[in-house]
Amino acid sequence: MLSLTKLRPSGRHYYKRELGGPQVEMAGPGYWAENPELQGIWIGRGAEAMGLEGRVDEVGFDRLFGSGADPRDGKSLGRGWCPESETAVAGYALTFSPPKSVSVLWAVGDEAVSDQVGQAHVAAAREALEYLQDHAGFTRRGRGGLCQVDTDGYVAAAFLHRTSRAADPQLHLHVLVANKVRALEDGKWLSVDGVELYRSQKAAGMVYKAALRAELTARLGVAWTPVDEKGIAEIEGVPAGLAAAWSTRREQVLAVGRRLVADKEAALGRGLTAGERAEAYQIAANRTRAPQVCGDESTGTLRARWRVEAVGWGYDPSLGFPPNRGGLVVGQ
Repeated sequence: MLSLTKLRPSGRHYYKRELGGPQVEMAGPGYWAENPELQGIWIGRGAEAMGLEGRVDEVGFDRLFGSGADPRDGKSLGRGWCPESETAVAGYALTFSPPKSVSVLWAVGDEAVSDQVGQAHVAAAREALEYLQDHAGFTRRGRGGLCQVDTDGYVAAAFLHRTSRAADPQLHLHVLVANKVRALEDGKWLSVDGVELYRSQKAAGMVYKAALRAELTARLGVAWTPVDEKGIAEIEGVPAGLAAAWSTRREQVLAVGRRLVADKEAALGRGLTAGERAEAYQIAANRTRAPQVCGDESTGTLRARWRVEAVGWGYDPSLGFPPNRGGLVVGQ
């Protein structure tokens, strides 16, 4: 699944706090050495064209998303914005989340299986980002933005996350696309064509889900349930009971979201549009947020705890899950 929201300059503080890179000191000694996969990295064709690569640092992150400046030296990239603005658009926050069975397999599979799941997830997200840069990596010029113009592509920061706020296993990748793209025709820095980005969101989400299935089938030989109307399929053999047990956060959001939708529909006397429903569920996600329970634990520690939880619920990963066409085995 792919979610997409606007990122305000002031909103960058949430990502600095939650997504790892700038909070090395808070995470404790050795944390990043134990979890190198969690270090934020620069990605996107625009970043590559700038020569921007490697780990995201706090200074560069602040420069780009705080004021629209070059993350390397702080030089202006066209028109900037106030670092604490609540109205300017500093970028777009994309979140790539796999089906729950994928997160379950990543959480309780043996180290080799878990590693392949993580790599497949990131590879699929990268493929979806490539799709967006092909079909929505534009800016606009002229009166009213009449002319759509090609660019170098996105300048983005990607962060891998492992848990929901309820401490359930929830593998997901945050990709923060800066609202700065360089026009190919003259090299000027302008804003992302946000309208086109939103139009392409659903298709990019489908690309991500299809790419993830292809990656995991090739890497691990897994089989899948039939793809539903939303493009979602689950890995066959991964117990639905485990997926349900580790869906605490999702159920909290859905419950609050349904209540908000019902209240607003009653107040307006009509059904909500798709955009209004999405806004209601985003509000629900914000209202149900709590501090990350286990953000400072190593991935190995988390996975060991989750395997103990699985055994407690009657699913011993060391015995493997029920066989499927791919012969899925998750433990030794």
